[in-house]
Amino acid sequence: MSEPGINQLSQALKQNTSVRHLILSNNKISDFAAAALADLLKVNHFIGWVVLSNNAVGTFGIKSIADALLQNKGVLHLVLSDNPINDEAGVYLVNALKKNTTVQSLFIQGTQIGNKTAEALLQLMKNTQLKTIDIRDTSITDQTLLAKLKEEAQNNGVFLRSEEHTSELQSPCN
Repeated sequence: MSEPGINQLSQALKQNTSVRHLILSNNKISDFAAAALADLLKVNHFIGWVVLSNNAVGTFGIKSIADALLQNKGVLHLVLSDNPINDEAGVYLVNALKKNTTVQSLFIQGTQIGNKTAEALLQLMKNTQLKTIDIRDTSITDQTLLAKLKEEAQNNGVFLRSEEHTSELQSPCN
């Protein structure tokens, strides 16, 4: 979907209370188009699923979405997998989630987040409403930190997917 198309869609959905799932995977959505979607999320609190996997959403787009989540109390599941999300954007997003009390699932598999985002996630898990976090296939290299994340997740009832092949497969929608 083109950037003007995303802008038109965002405008059309701002007052729409019937759309519950915004699924825009595989659309080459850029940072600026993601910012338009973030503007939508600031006013439409009825969308529960935001799925933007496999796009081109980077730092600016993720920061825009994170800022929108500070106001949005409707998004329950955020799927941002397979986007060029780095640690700067990852930490910013996690810090926004500390203030958002409704997001229950965060999927950031296949991104470029690293140890800094993992450290922020560790702090988030100490007091979170998140039930599912997917960080498989990322740039997290600190195995000690990863072990702490797994332990904190277990202690707080968070389903953490951190390895490509896990024996404890569960539905991410629980």
